[in-house]
This record gives sequence, C-alpha cells and structure tokens, in this order.
Amino acid sequence: MSKVISNVFYHIPQDKDDPDIPNVFCVPKAQEEIRLADIKNYFPLNGQYIFRFKYKYNNQIVWMDIPENSKKLPIYEGRIFLKATRVQWGDEQKKAEPEQAQVPVQKQPPSQQIPQQQPKQEYIDFFGEEEETQKQKQYQETNLLDF
Repeated sequence: MSKVISNVFYHIPQDKDDPDIPNVFCVPKAQEEIRLADIKNYFPLNGQYIFRFKYKYNNQIVWMDIPENSKKLPIYEGRIFLKATRVQWGDEQKKAEPEQAQVPVQKQPPSQQIPQQQPKQEYIDFFGEEEETQKQKQYQETNLLDF
C-alpha cells in the first residue's frame, strides 16, 4: 500500500519570490482531498499567513480566498498554487500572547554597575517553613565568631 503525497506550490511576494519559480511543500493526501486546514497545518514556515489560491475564472487568472478551513481548494492546471501573504512572523504561541511594551534598558559600564539586592523572602507557615527558617537563623547566630 503506497501513501499518497501531493505537492503544493507557493510563493511569498514580500520575500520577492518569483511566482514562475515557486517553492513547494508536501501534504500527505491526494490533492483533491486537501483542504485549507491542511495547508495551514503543513505550511513549512512559522508565522501567520493569508493564503490565496490561483484559479481560472471566465478565462482569467484570479487569486481566490477560501473562507473556511473545510473547503476544497481550487486546482489550477492540475496543481495547487497559492500565494502566501505574511501577516506576522513567529510561531502560533507568540501570536496568541498580547504584545507588551518594552522599555529600553540602559547598561552601565561594568565598573559602574550596581549590584542588585536580592528581595527578602517572606515565609508563610503552610508547611512549617517559617519554623525551619527560625531554626536556620538560630544556627547562624550560634556559629558566628565575634571579632
């Protein structure tokens, strides 16, 4: 039994890809069974993209937007051709997180750097941690040398 693998041809105009020399990736399905969800799943580049598919309509070449993940894709001259417009770089997880404003940090020369103080740890007596901390302080106090 052989597995069916279909090629999907694409170009990204922002990357100055030549549409006449497209990139290609594979989808492990027959080309007639490939849906928009498959394109999103197998597209090889990280980021968020809008996909438009090459299609011949009334003897003119057009770029068709597919609105639903479950819809069949148009086939142009026996192949699936798409144009990917990048909306955002990065992976899916980064897209879901809201952007945070970043404040630039001024670095001081190494000789002028101020050591950062460690915040004091407050212990809560959920599991006897406060008691353990008191024991540690008593031990330290009894083992100090007076000069």
